[in-house]
Amino acid sequence: MRVFIQTSPWAIWSLRFVRPVLPTFVIGTLMHRLQLIDSNVFVAALTGAGILSIFALLFGLIAFSRIWQSGDAGWRPASWGVVIGLGVVALFAGLSFLASMYPVHNDVTTNALRPPALLGTDGVTLDRVGVVAINKDVFGDVDTRQYPLTNEQFSPLLEKLVKEFGWKSAGSAFQNQSEVTRFYEAHSLIGFVDDVSIRVRTTAKSVVVDLRSASRFGESDFGANGNRIARFIERLDTVVGEARSKLDQTATDS
Repeated sequence: MRVFIQTSPWAIWSLRFVRPVLPTFVIGTLMHRLQLIDSNVFVAALTGAGILSIFALLFGLIAFSRIWQSGDAGWRPASWGVVIGLGVVALFAGLSFLASMYPVHNDVTTNALRPPALLGTDGVTLDRVGVVAINKDVFGDVDTRQYPLTNEQFSPLLEKLVKEFGWKSAGSAFQNQSEVTRFYEAHSLIGFVDDVSIRVRTTAKSVVVDLRSASRFGESDFGANGNRIARFIERLDTVVGEARSKLDQTATDS
């Protein structure tokens, strides 16, 4: 006589909960990166996938217990629910930990007294309320930079470095003959867009540089804007230092 072994309902539901999770993450991320959906929809989709993952994890763990006790089938579907559920829960836990490491800001600058303007989505410059000075305790010695170069010497270095960072130019605005603000868009791997402004003021013997980076979405940037400015200024210091060395060597040789 054939013995029928039923599959645990808990395992079945664990698999049902977890099935949409990976497609939601993959398709949602792709569509967000291609700007086919906005950030609100993207975050809502990921939140929904996270909730499904929690249910899949709980139902999978219950299924393990019931299968062990009753001998029902269902180890494989329950395992899928537990593994993927754990992965997604760990991802959200990691993001929460990352958020706790940084101040809750989404708009930082090297010059809080006179921050560079931002470029609005309508192409008009704006000064958004809420910009703060970058936290030096977290991001290091990041503030206004003054380099002993002319604007003609500095501008090619700046544009080359911007291309290295992969920022997309969004235009520029002249405050006067000696001061210009350049606007850029910085795209994250999963599609979030941040606004970056670089203001360059030319003096008799140097250029004075200030940066600002602001997120378009969310109250906390997980340190993205501060890290972006810190990395850029670190590279800019290096590039300018190398350029100065070449200029000094050329002057010595001549």
